[in-house]
Amino acid sequence: MFEVFFYVHQLYIVYVVFYFFHVGVAYICMILPGIFLFLIDRYLRFLQSRRNARLLSTRLLPNGIMELTFAKNPGLSYTPTSILFVHVPSVCKFQWHPFTITSNSNLEPENLSIAIKTQGTWTHKLYTQLTSSDHLKVSTEGPYGPTSSHFLSRESLVMISGGSGITPFISIIRELISRSTESNTKVPKVLLITAFKNTNDLTMLDLLLPLTSTTTLDISKLQLQIQAYVTQEHERPTDREESKNQIETKLFKPNSLDSPISSVLGQNSWLWLGAIISSSFVMFLLLLGFVTRYQIYPVELRKENYHYSFKILWDMFLVCVSIFVTTSVVFLWQKRKTSSEGKQIQSVDLSNPTMSPASWLCGTERELESLPHQSLVQSTKVHFGARPDLKRILLDCKGSDVGVLVCGPKGMRHEVAKICASGQANNLFFESISFNWWEVKLDSAALLLGLVGNICFTFLFFPVTRGSSIFRLIGLTSESTIKYHVWLGHIVLTLFTAHGLCYVIFWAKTHQMIEMLKWDKVGISNVAGEVAFLSGLAMWLTSFRLVRRKQFELFFYTHHVYIVFVVFFVFHVGFSYSCIMLPGFYLFLIDRYLRFLQSQQRVRLISARVLPCQAIELNISKDPKLDYCTSSIMFINVKSISKLQWHPFTVISNSNLDPDRLSIVIKKEGYWTQKLYEKFSSPTPIDHLEVSVEGPYGHPSSSFLSIIALLVVQNQPFGTFGPIDLFCTLFSYDYRNFAA
Repeated sequence: MFEVFFYVHQLYIVYVVFYFFHVGVAYICMILPGIFLFLIDRYLRFLQSRRNARLLSTRLLPNGIMELTFAKNPGLSYTPTSILFVHVPSVCKFQWHPFTITSNSNLEPENLSIAIKTQGTWTHKLYTQLTSSDHLKVSTEGPYGPTSSHFLSRESLVMISGGSGITPFISIIRELISRSTESNTKVPKVLLITAFKNTNDLTMLDLLLPLTSTTTLDISKLQLQIQAYVTQEHERPTDREESKNQIETKLFKPNSLDSPISSVLGQNSWLWLGAIISSSFVMFLLLLGFVTRYQIYPVELRKENYHYSFKILWDMFLVCVSIFVTTSVVFLWQKRKTSSEGKQIQSVDLSNPTMSPASWLCGTERELESLPHQSLVQSTKVHFGARPDLKRILLDCKGSDVGVLVCGPKGMRHEVAKICASGQANNLFFESISFNWWEVKLDSAALLLGLVGNICFTFLFFPVTRGSSIFRLIGLTSESTIKYHVWLGHIVLTLFTAHGLCYVIFWAKTHQMIEMLKWDKVGISNVAGEVAFLSGLAMWLTSFRLVRRKQFELFFYTHHVYIVFVVFFVFHVGFSYSCIMLPGFYLFLIDRYLRFLQSQQRVRLISARVLPCQAIELNISKDPKLDYCTSSIMFINVKSISKLQWHPFTVISNSNLDPDRLSIVIKKEGYWTQKLYEKFSSPTPIDHLEVSVEGPYGHPSSSFLSIIALLVVQNQPFGTFGPIDLFCTLFSYDYRNFAA
């Protein structure tokens, strides 16, 4: 029922339009960036799909597989395991279907091939048209693929496939063939394990060789071994049966309206995409300004009711116009550059290849006609009536760095993943290229959550640098920036928690739980990430207001686990990725060390007054040169109560009225303040108390003192102690003016 899903899914347009009307313009802005990018991408794909692709040939395999070969622009590059969306109007005017690319952009600079299996209504109709016509109108989108193929750097590769699951491995093997021809390039050893039901499925191995290079290609330098298993036939076919297993190759006539497949924005497409996004957004703002000034504003000025839906329609229309205009201009500009290269390969034709080497794999002995076929046959061994013993094959793999790739039925994928995760062979590294769609999305989502969390983590330490000159320049204080640290902390640990849970679920569903115990010396260390996550989780859970207010000591001591968190975070992501958070952490370390040096000095406690409201006023000696501003705070440490705890209190004195003294007021509320209150209110007087301080920290500006009148409001009896320094400052200003 793919057609039902496909057509019903187009109702997203109706959903989005009426959602706009439902929530209004203000809430639309929350989702507008995503819709804006989607519209740009959708319109670019629409422009690319308007071009007819030049279909050169097709190879029809006896097992119902079709290999379509298109002409492509030599500048178009793609990675192995990429996909291409194909649209055939004569089959269906609306449906687009993705297929795996089997060609290689380096080995075949002017051709692009895809493999299609006939198993649905659309593919059966396509197969019929390919066999009955000499020209076919085809449109394409893409190619789309992974940004890297890191598994190609392994010492050796084991690729396991079932049936048509060999298709992604064709492009990988062609990539390795291309690399084997380059000097000073190390190519991994390849073991291809493939299982087929019938003998005619062996013709899939013929796709390992490009159609245009069967007479000149040399694959003898590639260390390739192929183990093919035919599960439902127990003996080799006879010559008569073998003659039915031939590949039919068909060449198509060129058409002047067809053009080679090329990148939609040419080379450096990401730069052009950035230009489209920025210029279309600027155009949208300009158009919105003109419409508001000359259409909406005159109506509202006359105090008429401008319909709310009209505003939303204007916004939607202007967004679409801006995107369509800027995208079309860039697309047409790039089309001029690619058209000249396209004309050079417009008339490229293909020669009819020789007979399929797959027929030699199971038939009688015959003379081989070309070197590529000879190398392919010599490296292939066919087993009839047997299934591959995957456990034995994988555990017998030699080498310290073996990459394992699997594509095929779900049971085969999970069996291979379970073997690699069993821990019986430490040299096996499972590469996930073929899982269920939700498993692939979960893997990519986990990675993206971690990357976004790293970006937020970059700014986490900036707000807790109390003496930072950066905040002094922009007029912020250390206490006012704590809220940003709290917000960032919640965001970071939410993202990291989701990041870790996604990977745990992914490993559990793909039978790779052994990944949780790996500590790789190069790359990502999972054990270090788990330690960092647990320490971050401990800090996070104890930082919530309910715990922090009730159990401040628990919050305070647990928060020092940040040292463990940062150390194991660096081990987890590596030094290169940890550099993005280095500036903030560097400033924090400088600030922390300066505060440590200051806190080592013991200050002189001049006097203490015990107030009847269960509060204490402490008077501390200070340097007359020490100047601080209104509403400053100071951190106090009393070692006889706690050697590690530091508590902030508001300074109530004024540096002008009290040049030699600094005063703070402390109210008895928690465990620490209660112990301090008991020391001073006990019948036994104390004549000395060891006190250390940090600060004072305060706002660099007191601009509010220049206004005519001030209204100070406090909602708690204790709140009157906070503005005392304000009154002292006002009295100081008034005294100086009066003296003048």
